[in-house]
Amino acid sequence: MDRTPLDIKYTGPQDSSPEVRRKVMRRIYRDTREKISDNVPEIRGKEVQLNIYVDVDHVGHKVTRHSQTGILIFFNESLIAFDSKHQNTVDFFFGSEYIALKLAIEKIISLRYKLRMIGVEINEPASIFCDNVSVVKIAVNSNVTLKKKNLSIAYHKCREFFAAGVADIYFTYSEEILVDLLTKVLPVVKRKEISDCIYI
Repeated sequence: MDRTPLDIKYTGPQDSSPEVRRKVMRRIYRDTREKISDNVPEIRGKEVQLNIYVDVDHVGHKVTRHSQTGILIFFNESLIAFDSKHQNTVDFFFGSEYIALKLAIEKIISLRYKLRMIGVEINEPASIFCDNVSVVKIAVNSNVTLKKKNLSIAYHKCREFFAAGVADIYFTYSEEILVDLLTKVLPVVKRKEISDCIYI
């Protein structure tokens, strides 16, 4: 396994950093906490970092027009899990991206529990990278609201677990989203470029 953590630096204004936004979000979601089992075993190794890339190929299915969700999960910089599947419903681009983000957070919650139960130390929030600015803004800003009722579950779940410190959600450019490998058919050159960036 690659022991090198990903160097993540927040370069925006300090009054909008993930820590500051989380404190504000906790005023809305006061009771949200990450559930940690009482019988967690003794820590047996160094603390690790979880990094997740998530993306959607909007209405990618030729027949049903369901979107394709792709998720890559890294343990430091080593790939440990991936998921690629069609979403259950047809939705607008923003809705498809938000549903994919919710799926990624559900996987993180499960993985953090499993790692803790085998003695791996995890204290820091996982880092999720998404290439949709609107999704990121709504997930981490307390003053932004979403009125679409059909997305309310995904909307509140993402914000709750951001407030609980389970995950930080960052915007990254589409060119840096490695998960394109799982969501669409790529030219050979592009596919090789992405594959060379992934340590297995």
